Amino acid sequence: MTRGGELPVDACLLPVDFLGEPHSLLTVQDSRPDRDVERILRAVIDVAPTATLLSDGSGEIVLSNAAAGALFGYDPSELIGMSVDDLVDPECRAKHAYNRKVFSENRLPRPMGSGQSITARRKDGSNFPVEIALYPLDRSYGDLIHATVTDLTERHATEALSDQKTRRMEALNSDLSAFAYSASHDLKAPLSSISGLLSICIEDLDEGNLQELRENLDNAVEISRRSAHKVEAVLAIARVGQETIPAERFDPNREIHDIWRDLTGAMTAPPDFRVDLDVPNLIRTERPTFNLVLENLLSNALRYGDDRKDRHRIRVSGALRDDRICLIVADNGLGIPPENLQRIFKMFDRIDDRSGDGMGLSLVRKQIERLNGSISVSSTPGAGTEFSFSLPLLTKGET
Repeated sequence: MTRGGELPVDACLLPVDFLGEPHSLLTVQDSRPDRDVERILRAVIDVAPTATLLSDGSGEIVLSNAAAGALFGYDPSELIGMSVDDLVDPECRAKHAYNRKVFSENRLPRPMGSGQSITARRKDGSNFPVEIALYPLDRSYGDLIHATVTDLTERHATEALSDQKTRRMEALNSDLSAFAYSASHDLKAPLSSISGLLSICIEDLDEGNLQELRENLDNAVEISRRSAHKVEAVLAIARVGQETIPAERFDPNREIHDIWRDLTGAMTAPPDFRVDLDVPNLIRTERPTFNLVLENLLSNALRYGDDRKDRHRIRVSGALRDDRICLIVADNGLGIPPENLQRIFKMFDRIDDRSGDGMGLSLVRKQIERLNGSISVSSTPGAGTEFSFSLPLLTKGET
């Protein structure tokens, strides 16, 4: 004891035998340095940004810091005496208690990053993912385990966003292949038509038939202009997901006939073609998507003509139903075997040598479904095929 104050000491009393008489030996040590170190260590732990817990072999918490209290929604003093099992989702507590027992028996350090994610429970009953690093203390301090707890909520959200971006990138890569096909597919027929018309122009020039020469040159110029617009349309569709395609008012009957002329301009004997639309002269929807769908369906109908029939016939019909334009593209061609009907919309799945790259119909369905439309097919081998699809008519404020 100091003058006017108290001194914290550690005292030890031991029995001794001195000159044949029993005595007691008292040793006294100033404990202020140890207590100062203890206060400093507790202060360091309490200001640590990582949630820290110290528990005994039974799982009872004997020490917690402010970060642990904030993480679990408790005052740090409330955690003292609680079981660590109470901080785990009830559905996982039995498993957690077993794993804790195994760890206490083996007492092998388990650092952060071991891949063992746990669902923790806050005071308010909400759950969140955590990862826990465990380190057993030396036995001389008792059966104690030091744990640091890390909230994985933000990490999981970042990983989910990364996965979403990866899937988006994969989808864009797939779309890139599809639109590369679309560009080549949609331009092949018009370029062939232009080439055929120019060949006829040379013949007209040699024969001095200037009237037909002018008409064929005008047709070639018109097809080339529409082809240039078609390239812009395909690029607009390719940007879907990053940009929207503005809806336009246009005459569907005229669009269908223009597509037909582009596809058959160089044919000497094109199939019989009929358009029967019970729709207004002007509709409002995505014009590039409308044209892409019709071009692919008419191109398929042309490719699958049946040479055994007297005439190859293709018909486009349509009507309005429930603010949708519903169209049917029908032909009397070869038809599709029943076992192939489920395959025709699969990307890269070629049914036969006439199927091209097997991407056209897959692209058609994807664009129709993007607009919340629908498409179906019915076919009888030897009797022809009928594609039915619908597209929503968009109001002025929609895209």
